[in-house]
Amino acid sequence: MTYLLLFMRFSPLCAADQNDDQIPADSVSIDRLLDLAYTLEIENPDTALFIYQQIILESPAIPYKMAFGRAHLYSGIVHSDQGEFEEAIGFFLDALEIFEEQGYLKGVAAAHVNLGNIDKRRALYGRAIEYYLEGTKVFEKIGDTLNLIYTYSNVGALLSELELYDRSLYYNRQSADLSKSIGDSVRLGNALINIGQIYILKEQLDSAKIIYDDVLMLAERQDDPILLYLGNNNASTIANLEKDFERALTLSKKTLDVGKLINNPAYVSNAEVMLGQVHYNLGDLDSARYYLSSGLALAKEYESMETYLNGLEKMIVLEEKSSNFASALAYSNEFIKLKEEQAGIKKNKIVAGLEIQFESEKKDLRLEAQTLEIEKNKAEIVERNYLITALVLALLVLILVFSLLRSRLARKKRQAEYEAELNMEKVENLKREKEVSRLTSMLEGEDQERSRLAKDLHDGLGGMLSATKMRFDQIRKSSPELCASLEYSNAIAMIDQTSAETRRISHNLMPGSLEKFGLHEALKDLCSNIEASTSIAVSLETIGQTEKLSTKIEKNLYRIIQEITNNALKYSKANEMIIQLMAVEKQLHITVEDNGIGFEKDEIVEGIGMRSIRSRVELLKGTFEISSQPNEGSSFRIIIPII
Repeated sequence: MTYLLLFMRFSPLCAADQNDDQIPADSVSIDRLLDLAYTLEIENPDTALFIYQQIILESPAIPYKMAFGRAHLYSGIVHSDQGEFEEAIGFFLDALEIFEEQGYLKGVAAAHVNLGNIDKRRALYGRAIEYYLEGTKVFEKIGDTLNLIYTYSNVGALLSELELYDRSLYYNRQSADLSKSIGDSVRLGNALINIGQIYILKEQLDSAKIIYDDVLMLAERQDDPILLYLGNNNASTIANLEKDFERALTLSKKTLDVGKLINNPAYVSNAEVMLGQVHYNLGDLDSARYYLSSGLALAKEYESMETYLNGLEKMIVLEEKSSNFASALAYSNEFIKLKEEQAGIKKNKIVAGLEIQFESEKKDLRLEAQTLEIEKNKAEIVERNYLITALVLALLVLILVFSLLRSRLARKKRQAEYEAELNMEKVENLKREKEVSRLTSMLEGEDQERSRLAKDLHDGLGGMLSATKMRFDQIRKSSPELCASLEYSNAIAMIDQTSAETRRISHNLMPGSLEKFGLHEALKDLCSNIEASTSIAVSLETIGQTEKLSTKIEKNLYRIIQEITNNALKYSKANEMIIQLMAVEKQLHITVEDNGIGFEKDEIVEGIGMRSIRSRVELLKGTFEISSQPNEGSSFRIIIPII
């Protein structure tokens, strides 16, 4: 089984992160270099490291210190992926020092969490949990929801290795709940991976299968290779435990294919050992020996000790069954030696787990002692008050004095009630401000992710498809006889279709016309795309003076209208649709109507899309109404202030 450890990185700094005079004019080109290197990390790690190193070497001449810190942080991540832990630690510590000097809290927290990941892999569990908790405190302080999701997941993985399963479930569920709250499917999948692992370890296989079915659906929908690898790998483990070896074989092959695509030696070796075990269970000893030998060699080279021990154990059984007793003995001796070493590590795990439990129990005892002390003080205060009251009653014999005292107490009560009302009002205001801040962070994160995905699709996949077509043209010129081949024609057509689909998806994620020409032109493009790809006639109407709005408002309105039209395309079965924008007395009225099958309002399922619409409308301080009846079409109306 494989846990998902998540390394921290962050996007280029914006104006909110530092003062304008700290950001040089060439910072955009530096950020682009960093982003380019990031896209190369999986398939070309050496090239990525070269780019990071160039930025580090040139940094003394560049006043953009954040780029210096990012280059160190990202270099550490690449070295860690390659199993080069000492090099990774050096880069992370350098990054931590740079971010602390610059006072950049997000970078400080990211470096702490990454150092915790390294120590976890090196079985230094006590120090790992300290690093994790340091990072968690900073992310909680600055309200960084996205990175809190990663950090909670990493803490959960560590606690699971220490066999503190219930506490591990708590942190992983925290990570899953935060992911759901912002509608982030990828991070939700990461949390589900670790939750499923705990169910396997607790032998709750039915629950684990449900989890990994969800993970695989998320992985395919998001086209996430790491999620796909881990989902198939752990699903294969479950199939093996249930003795469904044919299904385990299919899943293990998928796991190996994805591991090679990711180009991660630890993933590949783990998949090969799993595949060897499945072939052994199916009685195919030659295939079992091939995959086990390959996996063992790779695991030993990259020091994937858990995989290496697992492979040794299976190889001993295989050689004994094949009557290769000398070889079985050699593997057995090596296994026993390493197992004894691992027993020491296991002891460290147990001690670390007990220390964590002990610290938790000490905290509980301290809280209990404090509670008892408070109760004791309260009792003393009550006793003292009784005495004072008795003395006051004895002294205040006269009715006039008693009346004055009562009047004074009444005034205090009224003052206290008035102050309580003020405090309640302050609390409500703080709650509203926090909710607005949460919505802003969530939606900005969503738009940033859309923009990044659109850029990756257009620049990465689009470029690869163009290069592929050029290669086909070269093949056609060198082999003219292929021109008449139906397979050749089909391949060219498929490349063209894939390029067009890539452009369409990239445009849907972040239309260029929105930033260049504004909301009206972006909506015209949206209508044209719908009509070009479906049989639905879409008309766009603009009434009144609709001057260009702020970028924030236009982005959110475009996403709202795009989500409504997407829902109509999926479910309405309409053939006509109208999008209307009308400016009335410093308000913008947006109406989207279709002539589809309609629905009952109580049948609406509040999914991620509908929640996104409501969140954006709430952020714009607007109102949102839905009108629909079966077979009478649907109407969605939004009103926002444009003062």
